[in-house]
Amino acid sequence: MDVAYSLFGGVLLLLVLTRLSFIIRKVRAWITWCADVKHLRSLPSPPKRWILGHMLELGPTEHTLSFLQKFHKEFPKYCVYWIGPVLAEVRTANVETMKRLMLRPGDPKPTIYGFLYKWIGDGLLTTSGAKWIRHRKMLTPAFHFDILKQYIPVYNEVSYKLVEIWSGLADSGESVEITEYLHSYTLDVLLRCMYSSNSNCLEKKDGMDYLKAVKRLTDLFLARAYNPLYVFDWMYFNTPAGRQFLHYSDVVHKFSEGVIVQRREELLKTSKPAKKYVDFLDILLSAKDENGEGLTDTEIREEVDTFMFEGHDTTASGLSWVLYCLAMYKEHQEMCRKEIREVLAGRDYITWEDLSKLSYTTMCIKESWRLYPPVPYIAKELSEDMIIDGDRIPKGTWFTMDIITMHHDPLVWDNAEEFDPTRFNAENSKNRDPFMYLPFSAGPRNCIGQHFAMDELKVTVTHILNKFHLEVDKEHNVERYTIAVLDARAGIKIKLSLV
Repeated sequence: MDVAYSLFGGVLLLLVLTRLSFIIRKVRAWITWCADVKHLRSLPSPPKRWILGHMLELGPTEHTLSFLQKFHKEFPKYCVYWIGPVLAEVRTANVETMKRLMLRPGDPKPTIYGFLYKWIGDGLLTTSGAKWIRHRKMLTPAFHFDILKQYIPVYNEVSYKLVEIWSGLADSGESVEITEYLHSYTLDVLLRCMYSSNSNCLEKKDGMDYLKAVKRLTDLFLARAYNPLYVFDWMYFNTPAGRQFLHYSDVVHKFSEGVIVQRREELLKTSKPAKKYVDFLDILLSAKDENGEGLTDTEIREEVDTFMFEGHDTTASGLSWVLYCLAMYKEHQEMCRKEIREVLAGRDYITWEDLSKLSYTTMCIKESWRLYPPVPYIAKELSEDMIIDGDRIPKGTWFTMDIITMHHDPLVWDNAEEFDPTRFNAENSKNRDPFMYLPFSAGPRNCIGQHFAMDELKVTVTHILNKFHLEVDKEHNVERYTIAVLDARAGIKIKLSLV
């Protein structure tokens, strides 16, 4: 009996000590957090409201862009912004500070990226550490030039359909809201390159449930990001918006999982499916790490969904702003068209070899992305303290790299608001710091799909300019809207006329 009591007492003491240790750790963490908040209040920051902080200024609108540019001039290295009374975000548009941040691969993504977890899971965008390194190595072959070359016929085919639809709208005198078409266009391209899907999203025949789900998930993610009441999952997923997010995530997952299972069955029947090209899914299914281990079906689905999230909206945004700039600056549009006509020499399709010859068109694309970067901000959470000009930025701080402000900084770019494609000719680009131009980020976590996106845009812009003159609708106000990508609040309207 004494032994039993002693054993019981020991177990009870262990439980008490374990619980006490947990409480002590939490108290210490809370004390550290309070000290960090107090410290952040001593760092450079714009005037703020007592309870709201800078919440009214940090929205997705043009006002926010002007606000951030103003205080970047006042605090050029970094600036602290407050989301409510105690949550702080540090922002920078300084090239050197951004370089330091992007060269720190160990920093995880901040809490806001966790809002995507129910949708895209633990893919390249959201994961970090050893898993990110493993997946990055395994996915890199999917974006090798030999693979990308096979997608040129896909870009041509979907571009033909876009041009055909727009030809029916040209010369009507009415402007065309292009962003809706381009979202369907980029979705169509992605479905074909990822799954070899015979999709036809431009005519709203295929993939529309998937397109609707992806679009709705993006909107819901952004609405949550701007609502501090939805920080906690247990609260958010009990709201109508949260339940919608779960529903549309399920729609996307069922679509992806169905295709993955079907493709695995095909590969069991034959090692060489009768297809014109190797798609993204083929590569993921055959990828092996250094230990000979492949990706699970869940991991494959997460990477496919991540690529859809990152590659669909960003490419549509980038393409929209390129066409807007070419419509705004007609002399550059004509120079691109002249180059395109010389390269194509009467053909109506683009080859892989043509892409390297479209030098001026490429410069115009790059300059458009300088003024209108598809991804305006990138964020991470500091895994260790960071010292900037003698100031300590505490571990755990949410740090946002403000790409769009840096791209418009007159201290970085001469005549920063001017559209000048020659910035990107060989001579002017030769000695430029790569961290001065960040449409695809930089460093170890740069965009793995950047060459895919650039090739797609070159082919698409070539087809459009070979067929149409573009002119902006001067009665339509184009207002930048900085959500997950740089969007236009009421879209972009362009007048099309046949060449």
